[in-house]
Amino acid sequence: MRINLIVDNVSLYEEEISSLKKYFESIKSNIFMLTEVLDSNFCINIKSDIDVKRFNTFLISRNCNMFFIKLNDGTITLPTFIRIDDSNWSKNEWFIDAKVNSIDDFFNGNFYTLFGEKFAYYGNYNKAEPLTRYMVSNLTIEPFNSLKKTITIYSLGRYFGRKHRLDSLNVLSTKLLTKFKDNKPKKIGAFKLFIEQSFNYFLTHVGKEYDIVCYIPTKKGQFNRFEPLGETIIRIKDNASFQNYHSLETKLERKKALANYYCLDENANVKDKTILVIDDISTTGATFESAANLLFVGGAKSVDCLCIGHTFRYDDSVVGEGIKCAFAGCDGTLKFEFKNNTSESFIVCNKNGKHLDGVDEYLKYFKLLYHNFS
Repeated sequence: MRINLIVDNVSLYEEEISSLKKYFESIKSNIFMLTEVLDSNFCINIKSDIDVKRFNTFLISRNCNMFFIKLNDGTITLPTFIRIDDSNWSKNEWFIDAKVNSIDDFFNGNFYTLFGEKFAYYGNYNKAEPLTRYMVSNLTIEPFNSLKKTITIYSLGRYFGRKHRLDSLNVLSTKLLTKFKDNKPKKIGAFKLFIEQSFNYFLTHVGKEYDIVCYIPTKKGQFNRFEPLGETIIRIKDNASFQNYHSLETKLERKKALANYYCLDENANVKDKTILVIDDISTTGATFESAANLLFVGGAKSVDCLCIGHTFRYDDSVVGEGIKCAFAGCDGTLKFEFKNNTSESFIVCNKNGKHLDGVDEYLKYFKLLYHNFS
């Protein structure tokens, strides 16, 4: 199977483009300049006789946003994104699959990936540890009407929800963070190993020291996956109860559900301490915020948070859903769907799935919101 490489010829230097062309022509693979394959809707169109899939089509860039690839059958898919960048991931870089420090690293196969995803693939710390990074985001909170505080949330990988195009294609989502929850001993053991080695990786690379490491407590009946790594200073109140927390979609809804749910252990001494809080998945950050509020009110000096996967529940590339269908006489609106096993996606009218004329209108809207490409 031939590799297809799309080069962002606006952000890459001429000598880099020249070396990429020379190499891909020598191995008889396909190379395209981004400006030459973008259509008027800023969607990538490649010749019909070329096999284009997510895992054989790569886009390399320094700073461009995400682009769809529009296939001949009307479906839309994503290439594998490689960014030239020497920093950790930010939360809005969810579509970046790998990073390289330079074009030389690209040729030498020195691709940085997110540690959690690489470990989930290999299941071996020694194979996963080299050339990995993590995702960093900051959250400003107000601990019970006191001065504003900022917490840093570190994520070791991306966790895609079932309504996301990458759900079935991301090994961290399918292999560990979903399957361990059935409480089968074999999977629990694998997850504990993953947690322990992920924690060691983080402490080695983050360059910080913590006075206290604690974890978000689990509900009754669930195994305590973090107990060997941290202290039990955050507890669930004896009379606390809420249901269907994970069905709540907004941060405000989750914050309300968490109100009066956690408390500090009566013997906890967090005054002037630097604290790390651990959990498996973070979606809105509401759980971490609730825990950090308690710690700051208790006098903590600073609070960092570490999760194995940051949730991207819905496809963040989907903007403008609900715009009117362009088909003459139709009062329907557009919706986004995708094939779970291939990541191929498409936009259809909610009244009539055959109204594919709406795709072009959707992509025009996408262009206006997301791109300033010249």
